[in-house]
Amino acid sequence: MISESRLLNSQYARAATKLEEFILTIKIKATQIGIKKPIEIKPSVDLQIESSKIGRMMVQANVDSLRQQVEEERLKETEDSENESESTKTELEKMEDQLLELEKQQKELDKEKEIVESSFNFLKNVLGLTDEQVKSAHRNLADYTQLMEYVSYVVARIKGSSDKQIEALAKKEEIIQKEKDPKKD
Repeated sequence: MISESRLLNSQYARAATKLEEFILTIKIKATQIGIKKPIEIKPSVDLQIESSKIGRMMVQANVDSLRQQVEEERLKETEDSENESESTKTELEKMEDQLLELEKQQKELDKEKEIVESSFNFLKNVLGLTDEQVKSAHRNLADYTQLMEYVSYVVARIKGSSDKQIEALAKKEEIIQKEKDPKKD
């Protein structure tokens, strides 16, 4: 009777441990980055902090992009009225304008590079990827947009969203985007 009780307690303890491990892990789909099996991570404050940092960086990139678009629209409006004076610009002034534009492009590329590097570092640290898996992710993600979508997915999973919730939100955003620009199908 005593040995049966110990056996049951032992089995109960193992089952409780397995249940605890099951409940306290987040499964991250990794096929998008070239890894067949889902990656399991344990939620922690550190993961929350890391996901908040990368999330903030991504939001800031969107804000910067939107600001740039607004600035470009304003420039288009003012260029129309200034086109008449364009012919009076000296070669030096034209060169200065080109230099400013190139410097602006260089800053944008530097910022994009920083975001990409930070994103891959985030994935490596949070998902515990090896260098080979990071290389695989580099090869499997087609572009900057796919990288940002995958990082957003990982952040959402860490913040507690289920795969179904994330998929539903993506479908909703796709519908909204199609309504905004019906030409793109």
